[in-house]
Amino acid sequence: MQFRILGPVEAWDRGIEIPLGGHKQRTVLAALLLARGRILSDDYLSDILWGDNAPSTATAQIYNYVSRLRKQLEPSVRIIRQRPGYLLRMGSADFDYDTFRRVAQTGHHALRRGEHQEAARHLRAALALWRGRPLMNVTDLLADAELPALQESRLAAAKDRIDADLALGQHAELVPELSALLAEHPLQECLRIQLMTALYRAGRQAEALDVYHDGRLTLADSLGVEPSPALFATYKAILDGDLELVPPPERAQVTVRPVITPRMLPADITDFTARDAEVSAIRAFLGSPPSGSHPSVLLITGLPGVGKSAIGTHGVHRCRDRFPDGELHADLRGSTDAPVDPGVVLGWFLRGLGVAPDDIPDSTPERQQLYRSQLAGRRLVVVLDDAADSAQVRPLLPGGATCRVIVTSRSYPGVVEASRSLEIRPWSTEASLSLLADIISHDRVARRPHAARRIADLCAGLPMAVRILGARLAAKPHLAIDKLARRVACDPLRELRLGPVTVRGNLEAMYDRLDEPHRRALRRLAAQESPAIAADTAAHLLGLTEHRAEEILEDLIDARLLHTTGGEGGRLLVGMHPFVRQLARHVSAPADPARRETPVARAPERVLLRPALA
Repeated sequence: MQFRILGPVEAWDRGIEIPLGGHKQRTVLAALLLARGRILSDDYLSDILWGDNAPSTATAQIYNYVSRLRKQLEPSVRIIRQRPGYLLRMGSADFDYDTFRRVAQTGHHALRRGEHQEAARHLRAALALWRGRPLMNVTDLLADAELPALQESRLAAAKDRIDADLALGQHAELVPELSALLAEHPLQECLRIQLMTALYRAGRQAEALDVYHDGRLTLADSLGVEPSPALFATYKAILDGDLELVPPPERAQVTVRPVITPRMLPADITDFTARDAEVSAIRAFLGSPPSGSHPSVLLITGLPGVGKSAIGTHGVHRCRDRFPDGELHADLRGSTDAPVDPGVVLGWFLRGLGVAPDDIPDSTPERQQLYRSQLAGRRLVVVLDDAADSAQVRPLLPGGATCRVIVTSRSYPGVVEASRSLEIRPWSTEASLSLLADIISHDRVARRPHAARRIADLCAGLPMAVRILGARLAAKPHLAIDKLARRVACDPLRELRLGPVTVRGNLEAMYDRLDEPHRRALRRLAAQESPAIAADTAAHLLGLTEHRAEEILEDLIDARLLHTTGGEGGRLLVGMHPFVRQLARHVSAPADPARRETPVARAPERVLLRPALA
């Protein structure tokens, strides 16, 4: 049996085409083929069939599509129900995309060995398997998700075949083809190098130089970057009449190794709870089709200990089947005194992608170019945990739209070009109590329900705090819950520690990042008892104009040390988490006159706050 997706989706058995039904049934088959034996969840199949408009009978309809496919295809292949979805066992069946990749890889290896005739033969055979636009008769949702990777693999094989033909002296014949390809992919510097080479060798030096200058303008206008060293070297060699001394493009300088699917994501949390809305938002982001030419970025922010990393990791685990080319993950340590240099992270990622250590460039810009080349057309999710600022994040962003990026940060790195943002708020006492019971056992909580609820309430909605106290109770079965609750009530920040992990240390790191005017403002606001403070009240407390007070409040909100508590008609009220308030009240500031001011009981009722500054 033969399966084809490099054109219309089809199945053939001994020269006879098998009827596959409508485009939704063909969509299910194509998705299972492209999964290569992985389980596709019901949710994923629903997304590629209907998107956000799935009917209430979606699961039943998927079952019907699979049932019909089984009748047409078994026993040659098997579609197996394995929760949470289905997988396809192909047996000895042929799949045109797998054949293409295998033959193209053979040609690539021959090209690297300098066997140009052999390389050209295999690469032409691989490209001949394409019968037009792939996935021609499936839903747009599946096509949007899969086409970029398919087309990128075809373009890579075409580049290799052109390299082989150039080595065989067929430069004049290649000029029309390369001109058409470059018009379709104007940012592909490798194609530009090949066209310049073909033109130069065909005696058309002026036209070759024009191709360079056009590319330089295109790169500047589209990406704001200069040509790569390889492109500039080709230009200089043409000027010097010494093109043959130019090394091959950078992609050909990388040692060919087996394709590696990186799986860097940390293990999922087994007792994850109470974040359904946030996880749904992450799944919707990861499942959205590519748009434009830039990667989609989701920024997750919130207080330390609120669960940003856990939520991001759990959300990606729920959507791993959407990213067949793997996951990259790095802890950027942005909240510490030693954030990781992005050049170091690029080295980790390149090794994870299978690049030999000797082939990883020394400079960060060259690593960045190689990293983006490695990710071109691949469907990966990149998780950048605990980011400090945009300067740390930007070099780690892929160059195309087929990847998704999740960035977590304790504050808002304001110039990160996030497609979407998600602020994680503290959760309810009920959720904290449920997690505490999962950690120390439901029986133990049932024996001291009031003390357990007091513990959950004292954690102020931070999962990290619940886990710290839960771990201490689990490690000491003799420790009474009510005794620990009394100790925590006396000094929460002192008790919320487990070895080197402390809630206070995380909050102090955020406080230390502030300049003195913002620290003083936080201390003075913390001295008040009101749960919500308006801008004119803050201005009075801080001795500032209302405009300047608004700016400081906005900065503290961006730093996640304050939060908005509502407001109507342009009014804005801000609040402070109990742990932030406790830290700000106890931090050393003996000269601060705010420590001697009379607290304001509540924000004035008649305060009109001008709209917050953008």
